Amino acid sequence: MGSLALILAVLSTALGGGTYKGDVDAPCDSSCVVRLVTADDGRSLTTRSIVAPPCDLADAAGAFPANAPRGTPVRRDGSFRWRSRYQVVEGRFSADGRTASGTARFLGLARSDCSAATATFIAGLARHDDPNGTCEKLTKGRLDVAVFVRRTGCTKATRVVDAWRVDRDCVTAALTLLPCRTAGRRCTPVAGGRLRNLAGVACRKGRSEIELVIRKTCPGQGPSRIVVEAINVDCATARAVATAWQRRRTVAGWTCSARADVQCRRAHSAVEISEAPLIQD
Repeated sequence: MGSLALILAVLSTALGGGTYKGDVDAPCDSSCVVRLVTADDGRSLTTRSIVAPPCDLADAAGAFPANAPRGTPVRRDGSFRWRSRYQVVEGRFSADGRTASGTARFLGLARSDCSAATATFIAGLARHDDPNGTCEKLTKGRLDVAVFVRRTGCTKATRVVDAWRVDRDCVTAALTLLPCRTAGRRCTPVAGGRLRNLAGVACRKGRSEIELVIRKTCPGQGPSRIVVEAINVDCATARAVATAWQRRRTVAGWTCSARADVQCRRAHSAVEISEAPLIQD
């Protein structure tokens, strides 16, 4: 028991935020990718994680592998597992946190000559990511939620944010933000936070803080070929600001600056304006 506890303690210390890259044990080209991305505390995988199968197995219609689900747990022994419609990925990080290995197995829903196929993979630590207070964002429906933390890990923050987004006591069907308690945290709408000036919700527990910057896509009635996103402001105001900007006018109290896109700011509110992507037939 003592040696097992020591191994687990060493593993928990070795694993942190990082990106692992490697190969599938089969002839492949550049589309055959192994990438595992751990959260800052090493306790979960982000949705950037993917294990692509050998290329001759990946051409079944719709059978391309899915990325890891949000918050896929990394257990105390370093093992992880996720399942998509066509594939099961199982693996384990080494005790020193330098490598990860495992298998990618097709399920019976895949093309008949793929359904029994299993590919092995190994990936090495390509980059270590120090905690920077920024966690994986959540995009769901019309809301794009950027997540910032202090004195808490991103695995916990992801669980809180996912619970907050589906709790109708926190976010109504009309996307109204309400004070609520979810996943053990008190989450309150705010006009600017301690971590980010544009924070719209703060979830705190003791000294631990999670702040959310919430972008809401505003549908219809905006300038043509323009996507309008509102931060801490209603969509009617956001569309008015965007229309004024397009007509080269100003709106009292708002200051607009152009980088790749346009952001107009007023105190703890913002309107972001970008071109809609062209859809070609």
